Amino acid sequence: ARHFVQRFNFTKHNKRSPPVNFVLPRTFPKLDLSWLDSYGGNLNKCECQIVRSCAEWSCGIPLEKSIHTAYNQVIYNAEHYIYIENQFFISSLPDVDPGIYNSVVDALLERIVRAHREQKKFRVFVVMPLLPAFPGNLEETSSAAMRAILHFNYATIIRDENSLV
Repeated sequence: ARHFVQRFNFTKHNKRSPPVNFVLPRTFPKLDLSWLDSYGGNLNKCECQIVRSCAEWSCGIPLEKSIHTAYNQVIYNAEHYIYIENQFFISSLPDVDPGIYNSVVDALLERIVRAHREQKKFRVFVVMPLLPAFPGNLEETSSAAMRAILHFNYATIIRDENSLV
């Protein structure tokens, strides 16, 4: 919620004339977790990381790359497999496309090569929707953005001489 509030405040303050009042995030009292006792200690530990996407145009933050950093760290530290679910799986191997500045595919490639070198079983699962979540028909001129995303998704994975597969 705080992420949404930050983006909303930035957008409304900087892109609207006259600027509107800021929205304040809701605060919560300390949570009562006593209900967990009813499970009798049969709980499993789960580690997770929450990341967000921000930029200068959306939050006024010049460089925020927590998602990119998290992807690379998780890939590097993965022991058995990687599972990625994303409608925008656009990346580039080093020095291939100067317009794409992330190294997720490079990190995947390094992790796969490391598993091969160590002779360990390692799997990579990338789950993407058939089409990105944009309205429109692929055959219409107005769907150029959707076609571009599809092109770069496929080029990242398989349909380019420098793709991952």
